[in-house]
Amino acid sequence: MLFRVLLSAVTLFGGHVLNRRPDRILQIFGLLVTVGIGYAMLSSAVFSGSEFDKLTNLFAVALSAVIGIALLSAALTWKDAKSPAAPALSASSRIAGAVVSLLGLFVTGFATMFIYSTIGPRTGNSLFFESASDSIRSGSAATASLGGEIRYNELKRAPVGPHPLRGRIVMAGKPVGGIDVELTLNGTFRSERLVTNKQGEFEISLPAGPWTLNEVSVVSWHDATEDPPKLLLMSEYEPPRDSGYYMRSHPAESPVRIELPMRADVKLPTFELHPSITVQWPAGLDFDPSKPSAAPIADVAKDAIRWSSVPGAAEYEIQLHSVEREQNSMRTQSLVSRRQSGTELPLAQLTQQPRDSTEPSEYSVRIYAFDGNGKLLSMSHAGIEDHAFRLAGETRLAEDMLHRTDAASDDQAEYLQNAERLSLISGLLEYNQLDAARAILKEVTDDAPPGRKVAMQGAIEAMSGNCAAAIPLLDQAEKEGGLGCAPSKYRSMCPSSR
Repeated sequence: MLFRVLLSAVTLFGGHVLNRRPDRILQIFGLLVTVGIGYAMLSSAVFSGSEFDKLTNLFAVALSAVIGIALLSAALTWKDAKSPAAPALSASSRIAGAVVSLLGLFVTGFATMFIYSTIGPRTGNSLFFESASDSIRSGSAATASLGGEIRYNELKRAPVGPHPLRGRIVMAGKPVGGIDVELTLNGTFRSERLVTNKQGEFEISLPAGPWTLNEVSVVSWHDATEDPPKLLLMSEYEPPRDSGYYMRSHPAESPVRIELPMRADVKLPTFELHPSITVQWPAGLDFDPSKPSAAPIADVAKDAIRWSSVPGAAEYEIQLHSVEREQNSMRTQSLVSRRQSGTELPLAQLTQQPRDSTEPSEYSVRIYAFDGNGKLLSMSHAGIEDHAFRLAGETRLAEDMLHRTDAASDDQAEYLQNAERLSLISGLLEYNQLDAARAILKEVTDDAPPGRKVAMQGAIEAMSGNCAAAIPLLDQAEKEGGLGCAPSKYRSMCPSSR
């Protein structure tokens, strides 16, 4: 009896074949079909191709249901085994039972392995990555941005074709294998997770034609050493330092264009992992605009911004942003930019001026490292409050900026600053910080990416439950910026908007 129970648990049908119960086989098969139909209907009707993580979770739920059916099948086998024996099955029925039992073994085996890989232990260590962009991003992926318009909230699964598009991940000039990589292509498609081989190469098979590479994200590296440094993913297309305030702007069009099938002599696009700059003072803080600042109060006469040296760096740019908080809102403004070769900047060297309030003033710190040719080598974490300090008393820091020398750069700087503010607003909305998002939105001028300002206005109204105001704003955003400018997750808060 116990053998039959175990056989049903493993193969779904085997115990029922031995119990001579074809009706039970049909019942279990019917339950499997119901689960399959339910998964297919939900995955196509509820989730879009851009919601890959949700689809994966739904698939895991479906496979968990398969395991539940296997346990139910075992329980029914135990119950039936206690009943009088049924008439013997014909030879053809026994053969059919053996076949469906083998299929059931495959189904339960696959379900068990998938669920174990999802929630079970992993070998190695999962390395935490920093975002290599200046905007706040969700998750912990290290992303090399290459430019081009990307419709983030409308991304679809990349189509499958016969032609491989390949790239390479290296660290200190050496290939890195076993890394999970995701690609954004043509501003429209997101790849599945790709894994680099021993040569550090990743590959995705696509249809023939022109392709642009917008982003490459390293999601995880499970073979990393213990206590690894936080890493950035950088490309050979990083914007170089010029004579003014440095901003990691991305070109309007991606510089990486690949025609498939790839020629044999085409140089593979290569991306390099770099350790981020370790800031020794001020210490890193968790970003939470809804709470009072926990940044240390500095002694302007004694304290100094300090960071670890970067191999090959000839110059560092230290940027300070003023941070203002009021009733759970926050806004920032570029205030100080200095360039030097050393790895310490005493606060006493910064220009100060009186202020009319005794409340501590707050400043966030960001550091970039460049080689002798102005190439970006590394940077500190790009968050707003990760490294911050406060000044008490009636003294505050005065503006002391490196300015760009031509009018075109000034115009571009305003556009990029607005883009940075809009990215910050998007990050604040992920934390439901509506007041802080509204405060920063007031600082955004009309010189911004098309549709994005209106989209964030619509998103705030949708999250506030004001769908009457949100719907026309989201519609206007897509009219100005194109399909996908208004994220679908905010649309879904107002179902009548579609």
